[in-house]
Amino acid sequence: MRINARSDRLAVVALICALVPTVFGVLAFGGVYSWAWASADLLLFAATVLVLALAWKGNLRLPLHPVLFPAAVFWMLGLAQWLFHISVDRGATLTQIIQLAGNGCVLLLALLAFRRAENLRRLGWVIWSLAAGISVEAILQTLTAHDRIYWFHDASYATPVGPFVYHNHFAGCLCLLLPVTFAIAFRSSRTGTTDWTTWLRRALVPCLTGVALMLSLSRGGMLCVAFEGLLAMAWFVRRPATLLRPILLFVLLAGSFAALTNWHAMRDRFQLLEHKDASVEDRLRVSATCLQIFRHYPLFGAGMGTFPSVYPAYETFDLGLQFEQAHDEFAQTLAETGILGMLMVFAVLWMWYGAGRRLRHTAEGHLSTAVQSAAWISVAGLVLYSSWDFQFHSPGNGLLFFVLLGAALSPVPSASRTAATSPSSHSRRQEIEHGRMALLPSLPASAPREQTSKLS
Repeated sequence: MRINARSDRLAVVALICALVPTVFGVLAFGGVYSWAWASADLLLFAATVLVLALAWKGNLRLPLHPVLFPAAVFWMLGLAQWLFHISVDRGATLTQIIQLAGNGCVLLLALLAFRRAENLRRLGWVIWSLAAGISVEAILQTLTAHDRIYWFHDASYATPVGPFVYHNHFAGCLCLLLPVTFAIAFRSSRTGTTDWTTWLRRALVPCLTGVALMLSLSRGGMLCVAFEGLLAMAWFVRRPATLLRPILLFVLLAGSFAALTNWHAMRDRFQLLEHKDASVEDRLRVSATCLQIFRHYPLFGAGMGTFPSVYPAYETFDLGLQFEQAHDEFAQTLAETGILGMLMVFAVLWMWYGAGRRLRHTAEGHLSTAVQSAAWISVAGLVLYSSWDFQFHSPGNGLLFFVLLGAALSPVPSASRTAATSPSSHSRRQEIEHGRMALLPSLPASAPREQTSKLS
């Protein structure tokens, strides 16, 4: 019992150490500025050392998930590019190595934290609170000072929404938050029945998130959320009646709130696709250019973070703009890390896919299972979104992604096993035993042991 208690405390410490830098990275302008992502990574490095030291002091064995192997190989590939001068721009590669180390630390902490089902529930409430906070802030900021983040930071040089400098990064963050927020809002009731007023109250935060997403004018974000909704319906196809009421409420309330906002701007954005939107064609051309870079650096790539330095030499068209990223994470990763890097990426995705197949056969009805399934769907949404935008180059979104990936991959004990090992359930069992003994009639001292066992 003492070892289990130390292990539970370590899991709680790992949860705090993973979530605090992640929330900071999201709120600190999405972590795009050097001081923001560096501060978050330093916190993660210190937190990882703390957790490992506590585990060593408590003689606790840390179970290592297989996903850490391809993640470590991917990081060591970047390190080799920097050490052996394989990278075209060693300074940019060093920056990526540091950021990847932070992502690896938060993944490790998440895998340690979410071995406990109660930590998954805590994650769900943190995500719900974060989604509520940044959605309200984004709505008020858009309506009052659309070019100033937190009403004081001038970001008129970009397209700021909420705490993010780039509107698509804000949309990507909401794509990560919304499925978990939905799971928390429409969780199963303890009594088994929930009235309409409770459903309406619970639907408020997801609807505010949907309105904030619409105000961001991100077409990719809207398509990503639509994909996540279809995936959720396919996920819970065995329980269509359970999803019907929440989905109808979400669509009704989000549509009503959106009607009060400038939803015409989002409609106009989608109508641009009918006339061969230049931004879409340019992104496809840049992705094709990444394939040309890959042909020259097929095995190890040109170097992590070197796309801005390498791309001008392979550019096939000139718009007078400087492309810092490829707007396609898969194509850019192939150009920067070659075949070896892409194999590691696909290895991580394969393990994530296998975890999803196992999750679908997990017992339903528990909040921890719902949060874990929602985390899996969130990962799926951002992976899809990254095929047409550079979502992982937002450090805040990257940290949040790996926290949710750790939640999706963590093997959580069953509810009965968790209840059996928790201190509260242990005390409840003692109370029940005491109550049963109190109901027994008083027996003489000479009563045979068989009679006592029969009565109990």
